[in-house]
Amino acid sequence: MKKKVYVAVSGGVDSSVSLYLLKKAGYNVVGVFMIPFTDEDIFCDFKKERLDAIRICARLKVPYKEIDMNDSYKNLVVNEFVNEYKKGNIPNPDVLCNKYIKFKIFFDFAIKDGASMISTGHYAQIKNINNTKKLFQAEDKLKDQTYFLWAIDKKILDRIIFPIGHLTKDSVRKIAEKQNLFTYSKKDSQGICFVGNVKLSNFLSKYIKPKKGDVLHKDSVIGSHIGSAFYTPGQRHGFSTNKQKIKEKLYVVSKNIIKNTITVACKKDLNLFKSNIIKIKNQNVLSDNFYNKDLYIQYRYHGESVKVENINKNSLLLKDPVLVPPGQSIVFYTKEGECVCGGVVI
Repeated sequence: MKKKVYVAVSGGVDSSVSLYLLKKAGYNVVGVFMIPFTDEDIFCDFKKERLDAIRICARLKVPYKEIDMNDSYKNLVVNEFVNEYKKGNIPNPDVLCNKYIKFKIFFDFAIKDGASMISTGHYAQIKNINNTKKLFQAEDKLKDQTYFLWAIDKKILDRIIFPIGHLTKDSVRKIAEKQNLFTYSKKDSQGICFVGNVKLSNFLSKYIKPKKGDVLHKDSVIGSHIGSAFYTPGQRHGFSTNKQKIKEKLYVVSKNIIKNTITVACKKDLNLFKSNIIKIKNQNVLSDNFYNKDLYIQYRYHGESVKVENINKNSLLLKDPVLVPPGQSIVFYTKEGECVCGGVVI
């Protein structure tokens, strides 16, 4: 008899096809919906997604379960996410969700409940290399999600299945349509992972009080903003400036939480604020290949890859300078596409 696999179903097409493919392969599958963080002041229509998840399980004739993750999201993800923003850092919510919720609490629940493995609809691959499970990028590089998976425990890689990691998004939708899964035409989810389609500034404003501050350009005040905690380096909107003085597009390059200021620069001056020396913390090594010399990093989702020249403990020397804020994830890859480590910028 095939192993029992608990599949995280979200009501979307990716998890629907993952459920279908595993059942087709003969696994004993159970669909599990995780009720997300809910707040009466923030719109999150999880009930519709839950109904879609139930309908998909019914359509495929597989058992359905659900876990109320509201408190876990609040205590483990939301609090850390908000506290990091208060410090002036830029955490990645999807990394936190995967680390604490999907590949920790959901995994523990599944194993305790009798499952041998878990599965999600992530675009990623786990390959068996020399009898060791390794995390690799998806075949569809435009949909690859390994950037968000670097913080999971490597000890559970042999108990995870990513059924769609070898497929393109278009192929996934075609499979869903062919199998009469109504999710084939659903749009991809947007917004913050744990609250749904909510703007980041609207979410943060519930926990961080907006406070007007100065916009600086070459040490001169040229405008105002709603609060330095709300801005990300590279951002070019959400603040006001005196356009009569500077008509070029301006980008946030740094911020000072204590003084409540943000500094902006023109595109031609961005290189002045970049560095090829990056310090990181909270490293999670997924593979011995991290200790190889031929590595590349990504410092944002689907951002360009940058060659690593040298790693000295928590300090990286990159071939090209980058503009990356504290709190952002840095993820390491081999040239073959193996995800070998990740960390957080200091």
